[in-house]
Amino acid sequence: RSVLFLGLDNAGKTTLCAKLTTGHIIAASPTTQPNGDTYETERYRMHLIDLGGHEQARDMWRTYFGTAHAVLYMIDAANIERHGEAVGELKHVYADFLARPDAVPPFVILLNKDDKLAQEQGEAAEKIRGELLQAVCDAVSPVGAPRTGEWRVYSCAIIKPNDIGLRGALQALEALLFESREGDASVAAPCIQPAAVPAAGKDARDEKKT
Repeated sequence: RSVLFLGLDNAGKTTLCAKLTTGHIIAASPTTQPNGDTYETERYRMHLIDLGGHEQARDMWRTYFGTAHAVLYMIDAANIERHGEAVGELKHVYADFLARPDAVPPFVILLNKDDKLAQEQGEAAEKIRGELLQAVCDAVSPVGAPRTGEWRVYSCAIIKPNDIGLRGALQALEALLFESREGDASVAAPCIQPAAVPAAGKDARDEKKT
């Protein structure tokens, strides 16, 4: 099963790919060419396709959509100035998948560098995280869309050993790829680790209505 790693440059895609396939954190340079590698768990094998995130490289993303069984989309949560750009690209990618005749693959969205966000923004981090989450939810739940796919959102810090958010995201990815019922197109409520807003199992928009 193939998993596309998408997101803006410097979001951490190549670092995560290397961590999963080699067990080591590397100082990654910007990705200029697509990279492929195999990630194996105790039960499953996945083919990871790491695509560059700079503006020119994004033009190639769509050429790989037909091979994707799942998409792992990464956002640098600490880079507040690029939140809009990152979410905008996510919205475009999701809309492109919706426009295709094939089923929409599951999306796992990582809000990476959450630890850095907390360190740099202090008490404001929770509000920023919540606004980013809401924007992500809106991007993958377009109003009036005739169909959609399954998705999960996790806050994480991928360079940390045994990061709880990353661990949850990988477990969700396995379940979505290998254990979900075929043809199930229900929208999953976002899962947030650590649970800032909303609590796991509730949609961000429902949280705001109560």
